[in-house]
Amino acid sequence: MLKLFLLRHGETDFNKQRIVQGSGVDASLNELGLLQAQKFFDHYKNTPFEAVYCSTLQRSYQTIKHFELLYCIQRDPALNELSWGIIEGKPFEGEVEQMYWEVNRQWANGNLEAKIPQGDSPDEILNRVHKFIEVIKKKHQSNVLICTHGRILKILLAELLGYSLKYQDLFTHYNTSLTILKYVDDYHFIVEKFNDISHLEGI
Repeated sequence: MLKLFLLRHGETDFNKQRIVQGSGVDASLNELGLLQAQKFFDHYKNTPFEAVYCSTLQRSYQTIKHFELLYCIQRDPALNELSWGIIEGKPFEGEVEQMYWEVNRQWANGNLEAKIPQGDSPDEILNRVHKFIEVIKKKHQSNVLICTHGRILKILLAELLGYSLKYQDLFTHYNTSLTILKYVDDYHFIVEKFNDISHLEGI
């Protein structure tokens, strides 16, 4: 049975300093993020994965790079974070924070084509992650590890669990948290774990 192990990347200094990342900021993991990655590997290294995927951004790859000892990691741009356009690389305060919450308000009200100037909309992201998941469903039959980004996970989980994208913010994720979805039929996934960080115990 297909299971998706959906992992958010580890902490970066941009996360810690509350600076907007998105797809245009290719930050590396910080010291804590590297430790989180090691703890995740130590906990799940004996789980048999049929395939391992991550985005092309280094914070995603670094989070699961230890699995290269066991698997060929496939880096797919479909898993890259949503672009936050002109607010990327800027502190999450003042006008930047206002723009962020305004576009989120529009999404919650159902305007899923809204976006920050030069950024992506949820509808645009859904198009590429939907195609990615359709390939996964056809290609794999057991455990698949996928390391990606917070906003991608929100959109992906809303889609796979049958919610409108207007409800995407229900699906929060800590750095290096794991959500496991079990594929039950052609249209449905069910949640086995959500936003789990038990593997990070002790740090």
